[in-house]
Amino acid sequence: VTDGYRGPIPLVREAFEATESLGSTTLVLAILDNSTRIHGKLHPMIAVISVGDCELLILRRLHGRSSPLVPVFHTEMQRIDGHVQTPLQLARVDDRIDPDFTE
Repeated sequence: VTDGYRGPIPLVREAFEATESLGSTTLVLAILDNSTRIHGKLHPMIAVISVGDCELLILRRLHGRSSPLVPVFHTEMQRIDGHVQTPLQLARVDDRIDPDFTE
């Protein structure tokens, strides 16, 4: 990151633009931001991006250190028309593969 953290979408965009390899991938990214302030009060937040069939599950102990871990957040898989074998993907292709593809 060249100019500091500006959120997950600019971070993914910058990473995509910094690569030249052709291909596609799914993506899950979670960033814990301990510096967010709302009305001057510190409010740690988690920023999440999930593209494709990746899933993120956040577990938390709700009643002390000896309590069991329980799910408090999860992302949903993203698939094209709901088909199991067609997850959404980030892709970079060239004219040999698809002359009409735009990034």
